Amino acid sequence: MKLKIPELHNIGKAGVDFIKELLNFRNNDYFKRRFCE
Repeated sequence: MKLKIPELHNIGKAGVDFIKELLNFRNNDYFKRRFCE
């Protein structure tokens, strides 16, 4: 599915990247606490 509005597509991509970073951060924090203590 192609979006006709480039700005909307960019916002969606940025949102996906942001969510991935957030999950990555939470996972990293979890592993640090679990394996470094």
